[in-house]
Amino acid sequence: MKNYVKIVAEVKDFFGVISRRNRIKKLPSQYNPNKLFNTLIKHLALRNDVALAKKLGISSLVISNVRQFTQPVSGTLLILIHEKTGFSFSELRGFMGDRRQKLRIQGAQISSQ
Repeated sequence: MKNYVKIVAEVKDFFGVISRRNRIKKLPSQYNPNKLFNTLIKHLALRNDVALAKKLGISSLVISNVRQFTQPVSGTLLILIHEKTGFSFSELRGFMGDRRQKLRIQGAQISSQ
């Protein structure tokens, strides 16, 4: 019986962590890829996500999935946006709310300046 109580407590704690993460996503000052797409649409004088997808040469489903947090903004997507728009990577990361000064790639630290 003790093991069952312990497992139930761990499951509740796990789902509590998930719900806390979801609340963090909704804070306006945090990382939000929707800001990236909204800023690109504004700067490129486009009407909607479909027009942005055509401009970037990608499927509008990719933009939709990123907006719904079911797909992350990949490095490939950032490179494509950089090539098509001319925005620097630090600008693109700033549009999303990513303010980190150092990037960590497989154990290596790279300064973003």
